Amino acid sequence: MFSFKIKSFKKSERKILIGLLSIFTILISITFLTHRNSKRVIASAEAVDRSQEIKYHFEQILALAADIEAGSRGYVITGDEKYLEPADNGINSIFIHLDEIKSLTLGNPALNSRLQNLTLLINERVALVRQTIDIRKNEGLEKAIAHVSKGEGKNTMNKIRVLTNSIIADEDIKLLDERAENQSHIFNFNTSFDLLVLKISISILTVFFILRYYFKVRRKAEEQLTENKELLQRIVDNTTAVIFIKDLEGKYLLINEQYEKLFNITLEEIKGKTDYDLFPKEVADAVRLADLEVIRKNKLIVFEEDVPSNGEMHNYISVKFPLHDKDKKIYAVCGMATDITERKGIENMLRLRNHEILDLFNNAPCGYHSINRNGIVIEMNETELNWLGYSRDEVVGKKNIRELITMDSLLIFETQFPKLLDGDEDAVRGVRITLKRKNGTQFPVEVNAIAVFDAEGNFLHTRSSIFDVTHRLQADAIIFQN
Repeated sequence: MFSFKIKSFKKSERKILIGLLSIFTILISITFLTHRNSKRVIASAEAVDRSQEIKYHFEQILALAADIEAGSRGYVITGDEKYLEPADNGINSIFIHLDEIKSLTLGNPALNSRLQNLTLLINERVALVRQTIDIRKNEGLEKAIAHVSKGEGKNTMNKIRVLTNSIIADEDIKLLDERAENQSHIFNFNTSFDLLVLKISISILTVFFILRYYFKVRRKAEEQLTENKELLQRIVDNTTAVIFIKDLEGKYLLINEQYEKLFNITLEEIKGKTDYDLFPKEVADAVRLADLEVIRKNKLIVFEEDVPSNGEMHNYISVKFPLHDKDKKIYAVCGMATDITERKGIENMLRLRNHEILDLFNNAPCGYHSINRNGIVIEMNETELNWLGYSRDEVVGKKNIRELITMDSLLIFETQFPKLLDGDEDAVRGVRITLKRKNGTQFPVEVNAIAVFDAEGNFLHTRSSIFDVTHRLQADAIIFQN
């Protein structure tokens, strides 16, 4: 059937068709090759980035382990609790890095196995640190030193260093291989891309000469041009948009039928008139300024204009562009305007409604926040921010919720939060914890939280409402005393 259709063309047309099909086939082949190489470049680049990120997290784990050890030693020696802060921060952060590595190495069983060993060592080291701190707090310096002297923490730390350094060294070797592979794929991509550009250039030249030849021999060009002109005029007259052409002085040269209907004026009546003859001065001034801007910049510009029609003000989106003569000089401005009055009203109503909803969220009598699976705050309303004394930029996307609660409350959080993460519980209600303000003061709150999952059951974030129960507790205390 296809061969029959080719035979139905004239000889010159068959040559053109065969030539174009050949060009198209070659272009598809080179394009496919370039696309395949580009995917390889992207995949190898992603592998390099992933290895670099894995290496970074292991380096951070090693550094944080040292911080934990240094902080605990400082506290044992001095008894000053300020040394516990880097240790606590290190413990919180080191498990975040472990989680990040776990997510990055899901398809790497060997590294996952080593990561599990490292996690066990870190858990062991953290437990020893906490045990040493407890001994120092409860039994004194000598007992704590005696406990440290056993060398268990040192041995565990040495194992952590050896294992981590071994993993980092392996990642360095893997990174070198991946970079070499990436460079190879880049070279192949560049080669295929150069071939594609060359073929496109040749194809453009070939098509140009084919079309030039074709247009020389085509018949009835003037008849087709006339038909196209009539078709364009029918489109202009039957479109719902307002179309007009004005000369450089603002005098109307042409309007379509839609313009005539909306403004009750004919083409014969409007020719030679300006907007000052049709509209109030302030409207005409605004429209004229828009026309002059198109003339000055010599390019298409979109405006939003207000123009009266049948005694009512209407909003229009006007697309205006310059018209050029054969010498490329501007001789007129053409415009196409669409009435958006109704849409504008709907947009204003939606904007007002969105403002009301946002105001309700931010100024609700209760606090609200959301956290991701790592405990990072991803949303918090103004009520809770004001309670805590922080700005939005200081908290959202930066603070871990663990930094905003007391140590006693942290134990409650670490018990309840995993249940939400794993879907063991849909919600946590009426949990009482204590929040820490920026200035160091504390206040009690009651938390209601639910977990949000995607369609596949993956945890997305929490939605938590917070109620300040300071006054309630004070009232309860008074009632109890009485």
